[in-house]
Amino acid sequence: MMKFLRQILLIFAFLFLPLSSEGGELFSVQLGSFKTYRSAYSYLNSLPTNLKLFLYRTKNYYTVRAGLFSEREEANEERVKLKRKLNLDGIVVKVIPEKILYLFYDEDYEEFLNLFSNISLERLPLSVVYAIGVSYSKVGKVKKAEEILTLALKKGEERAIPVLVKLYYAEGNYEKLTSLYESSGKKLPDSALYYVAIGYLKTGKAGKLKKIMDMIKDRKVKDRILQKKTTVRTNLSYGYDSNIYLVPEDTPLGKRSRKDWYKKISFSIVDSNVFRSYSFSAFGKQFDDRDNSDNSDLDIVVLNFERKTKLSGFNLVFPSVSYIYTMNRNYSLTLKSGVRKKISSAFLSLLLGYERNFIDQDRDNLLAEGLISSMGFNIFFLYRDYSDAANKFYVTLSKNLRLSPSERIGLLISPKVKVTKYMSSTRSVRPGISGKLSLKVKGGEVYLRGGYEKNYAHDEEMEWDYERHFVELGVKYSF
Repeated sequence: MMKFLRQILLIFAFLFLPLSSEGGELFSVQLGSFKTYRSAYSYLNSLPTNLKLFLYRTKNYYTVRAGLFSEREEANEERVKLKRKLNLDGIVVKVIPEKILYLFYDEDYEEFLNLFSNISLERLPLSVVYAIGVSYSKVGKVKKAEEILTLALKKGEERAIPVLVKLYYAEGNYEKLTSLYESSGKKLPDSALYYVAIGYLKTGKAGKLKKIMDMIKDRKVKDRILQKKTTVRTNLSYGYDSNIYLVPEDTPLGKRSRKDWYKKISFSIVDSNVFRSYSFSAFGKQFDDRDNSDNSDLDIVVLNFERKTKLSGFNLVFPSVSYIYTMNRNYSLTLKSGVRKKISSAFLSLLLGYERNFIDQDRDNLLAEGLISSMGFNIFFLYRDYSDAANKFYVTLSKNLRLSPSERIGLLISPKVKVTKYMSSTRSVRPGISGKLSLKVKGGEVYLRGGYEKNYAHDEEMEWDYERHFVELGVKYSF
């Protein structure tokens, strides 16, 4: 009876052996057996380097073996060859592949891959297939690594998931990265969730990104994803303007010409991360009032605050608040909101808002403004629907031409044309050109800027014919 049961167990084991994660049998040629690792390693180093040699631990012995084969016959052919060419006596022995994983753990990736180069993956246990895939990634063979790790994952090796996530990230294949994460349902360590979060960030999936952020516990990993950044910029300049008209532009000052030297200062601070940004800026321009000309009414201060929330695929601007002081009194307060989006090389912006004019209540207005920018071309438009004044529409077309004579010197030339229409009233065309020569210095730049424009007006009620040129010297710093 016992003999019969043993036969049944042997048949059962034979039938289910191919389904085991241990893979099939492998063979090698054993050239020597030693009691100590040092002796075995010394013998291995005395053999020709062109042989596929490795150390193997069997119970209390270290053995030196050559080659790795799927079939015993192949190993026997190698044994005969070694005897004939190198006079090395060896015997064909079985190999447990897991016992060679020490090469992988010791980061001897090329040696490890070389041993298994002629072995079918189907004959190997999952732990070894996984190690082969990782080894290919370590030596820079990304496609091969993806192929093998995908196979290991299909067979149930979940350790392949974080490695594949990292590989897809390195390739910039963010859709595949996030798809793998979602289909796996696997709980990943924070180090792997970092790449998943970046994948959602790059594909504009803000909602899913926030969920990943809630799952990450490591503060340093969160900070890397958030990319928290605070930038401060300043700009100081001094210049001359031959016609300091309309400041701000929508204030009709009458048909006259003014010229003066001026000082300008601007300051901005931006605090941002991948979800949102806050910005505050201040701008001031003061005229020198030379030749006893009183231009203080055209001095201007502009304050602006903007909050931007980064949603899936676009940025929501709300609110954008602007305050202007000029004409020696409060001038206006504007509240705007809208969206901005970058599509390939193009940038789009559309804002809607309301402006309260403190000087002339008839000029309170609803406004719409937009910007399209691509490859140096810019189209900006603005429409104002006044309470009790001629509504205004204008569009400005410009082109930025950037030249770099040297690494530190930059030249920007910007031709433009502005077309303005006051409904049932003045229309005008204003062509012009400006240029900026800059020298990069540590933390910023020193620049010389100038320009010329000429306005051609029809029905001179709100605007008139004039020409203008300006030049200024300035310095910009960021910190």
